[in-house]
Amino acid sequence: MDPVRYTEFQTLPPILKANIAKEATIHTDEAMQYDNLHQHFAAHASVNHGAEEYVRGDVTTNTVEGYFSIFKRGIKGVHEHCGK
Repeated sequence: MDPVRYTEFQTLPPILKANIAKEATIHTDEAMQYDNLHQHFAAHASVNHGAEEYVRGDVTTNTVEGYFSIFKRGIKGVHEHCGK
């Protein structure tokens, strides 16, 4: 898959629809690019990081943020020492 170069409203839904089951419940932050995801998936809920809201009931983005944090640390740790 090619990297996502643009994250505008028009760009994200086709990528998400191609990679996520339509039966899924999507949790995001408050970014406007995600406003209409409820039209494409079973459910969409968001938390408002700008208002320091990070969890509301079972709605959170902590799982994906934790995944990418570990992923980025692994890449940095592996490649930081290459060629030195």
